[in-house]
Amino acid sequence: MDIIGWKNLSNCKEVYKNYDESKNIAFFNDKPDFDIVLKCENFAGFFRRTSIARSRIKSPVKKCIVKIEFDTFL
Repeated sequence: MDIIGWKNLSNCKEVYKNYDESKNIAFFNDKPDFDIVLKCENFAGFFRRTSIARSRIKSPVKKCIVKIEFDTFL
């Protein structure tokens, strides 16, 4: 099981590390608006304008982030 925090990116105000264009990532200290609980057979997909918090529990769960350009689906 894993617990991921979620928040709309436009509501993130406390910058921890500025956006890194080469890695396509930024870090914030804001608290998530809510948590998403994922069991081992679940997965989650997120759009670009959202932010997710790292795991909220200690877990042996391995994560993979796959970024797909949205135009692919149009």
